[in-house]
Amino acid sequence: MENINVLGTQKDAKTIIDNIKNNLDVLTPREISDYTVHLAVEFGKFGQDLAQADFEYAKKWLELRAICETDKQAEMKAKATVEYHNKKKLEYVVKGLKETIQALKKRQAVLSDEAKNQY
Repeated sequence: MENINVLGTQKDAKTIIDNIKNNLDVLTPREISDYTVHLAVEFGKFGQDLAQADFEYAKKWLELRAICETDKQAEMKAKATVEYHNKKKLEYVVKGLKETIQALKKRQAVLSDEAKNQY
């Protein structure tokens, strides 16, 4: 089984998210836009990694199903594999990135409305 190495991508996304958390009150609309674009790129990279993890998990499940009596047995054994762990980890990363991108878009809309109300 090939281990999925997404550490470089995770570091990039983590750095961006840390910058957002540490500077949320002073981010400009342009910075928020830039962060949104960067996170969207990271989202795409993680999506590719997730597709590969799904493929690896499916192969492992089929291997286990061949030696198990039922689908349920194969499923339970498959959930104890590295392939399943990688798949679930990437699913949560992708979901987190998606939520962060949506939150940034909302934040940008709020800042835009505030700027319109000031003038």
